[in-house]
Amino acid sequence: AEYPYALPEMRRIVRSSFLAPSNAKAVTLGLLQAERLEKGDELVFAELIKDIQEGRGSQRVLDGFFKLVSEHPDLINQSNKWVLDSLAGQLGIKNGSEAQRLAPLYAQVGDLNTAAMLYRVSAFFPSKSARHFASLVSDAKKYYEGDELLELVESMFNTVYDRRLALPAVLDLRLELQPAKDAAEATRRDFPGEVAVHDIYDVDTLISGATV
Repeated sequence: AEYPYALPEMRRIVRSSFLAPSNAKAVTLGLLQAERLEKGDELVFAELIKDIQEGRGSQRVLDGFFKLVSEHPDLINQSNKWVLDSLAGQLGIKNGSEAQRLAPLYAQVGDLNTAAMLYRVSAFFPSKSARHFASLVSDAKKYYEGDELLELVESMFNTVYDRRLALPAVLDLRLELQPAKDAAEATRRDFPGEVAVHDIYDVDTLISGATV
């Protein structure tokens, strides 16, 4: 990105990857960095928002948008919150990672109801990461607390794609936020009988359950 002579070849790579744009993500982000060095983050972000507003939410635009807001969350505020609704409409939320990337952006501008819905949607989709649910809980802790946080996580647990992988995070949160007696009572519902250990994630569940 810092060497102008490389930019034409980088653009060629991005153009030739239109059938599988995710394969060129590193190059796309390199071009984004070149634009940021030349124009500054505010102008680049304004151009990305304009693309989204006009329905040009390509993978390049999405990668650039999420890259910038992940580094500078304050770029999203009440004055431009509409871009989140536009983006959600264009994406259609087809997988858990899209929902997870949008949820904290809604939360930080105060729309906790929409954020909670997106956290639940993200939990519903299958994920390649065994720690996906735990990462959702970690994200949610930044914006929710106490009973509100526990209610959200329990609702996520009710719709989660893989309850077995999600259970340790739920058990840990119950013990963190509830009196031990209440946490134990809730946990009994998740252990109606003996639990067979098949892999390390079952061990995590048993450790969390035993702690409760």
